[in-house]
Order: sequence, then C-alpha cells, then structure tokens
Amino acid sequence: MSNLKQLVTYISSVLIFFKCFTHQDIQKLSNELLSTVIKSSHSTLGTLEKLVPEKYDLILANPPYYQSAVITEASKSVSLSGSSSKAYTTGGRGIESLFTEWIIKSLKKGGEANIILPDGIFTNIANDELKKFILNTCYIESIISLPVGTFFNTPKKHTYLQYTNGLMQRRVLHSLIRYLLIYAAQ
Repeated sequence: MSNLKQLVTYISSVLIFFKCFTHQDIQKLSNELLSTVIKSSHSTLGTLEKLVPEKYDLILANPPYYQSAVITEASKSVSLSGSSSKAYTTGGRGIESLFTEWIIKSLKKGGEANIILPDGIFTNIANDELKKFILNTCYIESIISLPVGTFFNTPKKHTYLQYTNGLMQRRVLHSLIRYLLIYAAQ
C-alpha cells in the first residue's frame, strides 16, 4: 500500500472514531483526495500548473529543491486562473522559487504561510526579483536559519520562513498595537 493510501486510511479511521464524518463522507473525501493527487502528478508542473489567486488562509510547505529547465520553461505558459496574466513573474532559480511565488499568490490577504526553503534562495542573486516580491507583498513574521543535517540525508542549510500576506494591513495593525501599549503604559 502506498504512503498516500496509508495516510488516507489512517485519517479516515480517526475521523470515523471521533464521529466527525460518516463512512459515506469519508469515502467521498478519499476519492477526491486520491483523484486530485493522481491527476496533478501526471503533469509536468503538478501543483504549479494551476494558480488560483487568494484561495488559501494557511499554507504549510516544504517545496522540492532542484533545478529543472523543463519545469521552468513550462511554467512560463501558466496564467492566473480566470485571467490572461502570467502566473509566475519573478524568475528565480530552482523549483523552490516557483513554489514560493505560487504560495504567496495563493494566499488570501491576511493569510499565513510557513515554508521550509533552502538557504540559497535568499543569497542567490538570480532570486532578487523574488526577494523584492516577498518584501513588497508580505509581512515577514520570522526567518529562522536551520543547521546542516536538520533533515535526514540533506547536506544543506535550510531556512524556515513565516509570513503573512498583506504587508500594509499587518504593519498598520502592529504600529497601532505598539502605540496603544505605549500610550497605556504612560
């Protein structure tokens, strides 16, 4: 049994045990999950093939880190869902830069992302446009450098990036809270 099928089976049993769903609901959910995963895995771009702006409230991700000329070239033809605008506009090196842009654009305003990325995404000059895009559209909550060996059999440093989509709203809120705390302390 594949890992995905084992996971779906386990989650199904937990949901049934806690009486969250009926057997019919679980069967429908399982079929939808498996169909979606199988369908997206049969294309060159997979998840990157469809970018629906502002769809998610929370994204937790550990995107793949590698370079592929085939995927980079294929991504140039992807448009935003319901638009003729190009989906990926920041360039960048590696599949992780495409996923980072996908995540930012897929988040709703005020949505939160937590991503594990290779350390090089922030130091590689080929990613300058991506870095500007992050700084101009996101409120960075934290950047944590993880040591070599954090992930088994991966001899690279990694970075944990947590941010909220919607730069201005978040900064205004933080400034207002800071002002109120200072005013209340006087």
